[in-house]
Amino acid sequence: MNKKENGTVTHSCENKDSPSKKTNDHSRHFSALIINRILLGCYQEKLFWSFILILCSALVALPIYFRVQEYLSYESSQKISTIVTPKNLFPSVTICKERKSMFLYCDLDIFDVNSNYNVPCPRDKQTVEERSNVVGTGSYRTNIQPFEFYCDELRRKCSTSDLQSQFFKTVRNERGECVTWNGNGTYTNANNIIELIVKIVKVERYFEVIEVIVHEPQVDGTLQDLTFRVTTSKKYEISFTKVVSELLPAPYSNCINKKQNDIFPGKYTLENCVNSHNCISTFKKCGDTFDYCRKYIPESISMHYGRNNTISRNINCLKTQNETLPSICLLPCKQIDFEVSIFSEVDTRLNNNQFVLVMKNKNRNTYIKKKDKLGQTNNWTRLASEIAGLFSLVTGSLLICIIELFVYAVLSCF
Repeated sequence: MNKKENGTVTHSCENKDSPSKKTNDHSRHFSALIINRILLGCYQEKLFWSFILILCSALVALPIYFRVQEYLSYESSQKISTIVTPKNLFPSVTICKERKSMFLYCDLDIFDVNSNYNVPCPRDKQTVEERSNVVGTGSYRTNIQPFEFYCDELRRKCSTSDLQSQFFKTVRNERGECVTWNGNGTYTNANNIIELIVKIVKVERYFEVIEVIVHEPQVDGTLQDLTFRVTTSKKYEISFTKVVSELLPAPYSNCINKKQNDIFPGKYTLENCVNSHNCISTFKKCGDTFDYCRKYIPESISMHYGRNNTISRNINCLKTQNETLPSICLLPCKQIDFEVSIFSEVDTRLNNNQFVLVMKNKNRNTYIKKKDKLGQTNNWTRLASEIAGLFSLVTGSLLICIIELFVYAVLSCF
């Protein structure tokens, strides 16, 4: 009811219309005309326009479905950039005399055992004491590893400060005897080059073959498989490029940002996760596992599943290990790799018990950064606007229509 006060007309809600009248009035003013025709038309018109609405809604639902699927696929792109750093950091390098195979049990190759070993593996062969030693400056020699490191002062590519004990760690484990240089990744060199003369104190054959592993700091180099071999009387120039890869966190990608499913020391790596899974699964199945990982088996698993089987029985069991990639092993969300190129030449100044390692950064004080980012299809505001646009093709105005339908439904209940 309208009232006139002071020459103006005001609307009053004191005398309300009946709910049925309000419903009929509301149904005549839908912003989406197709709704008006369905609600107010004759029986044939209602059927026709209802069919049109359902058909159009289905046509709109199909592209919306594919667009949502595209959004949930989390497509990403990769941004590659070169980062300049104030310090010219070097990778870790592990040097070993030829390492033993990972497939050893009781110091026997499981794929090369012809005799019957009907006794359990002796306890003294089940564990090799792991020791480390860091001593000396100027030259370096360990009491468990027959390596000495020298600098050639005349060439000025190395100094006694480069041979400080903090940069060296000696490790003796089931895979052999090794020395890791720059294990913590703290070594920096403003000249971008270091030349180390490596001497093998105890030569067992004319040309010794040495394994060298260039790897990420704080990772156990003795467990890594990407190696190259060097021989004595040669100089090896190692040029490296540091590459840092950053993946999107969950749910945009499957990666791990913390150490888990990895029984080995050091940072998490996919390789260590796979080896951990194989070692634990074989221990549960066979009652024992390979020499290189036996000491890392958790005590709870060792106490529950350990069995005193014969060597032959355990070897036959270990041969049946599953080598497929376990689903629990994922890439780390942040991973550091080193792209390495190697050049070698004969160095006449060297004896048959020496070789030279020369290391330098291909592009000093820089590294490559590869960072994943969500593609344009993964913008939720864009997704919402596209869905709203598709709906508006049918209803005319999405938000207003939804509100009007809600009001109409409420009024129809009275």
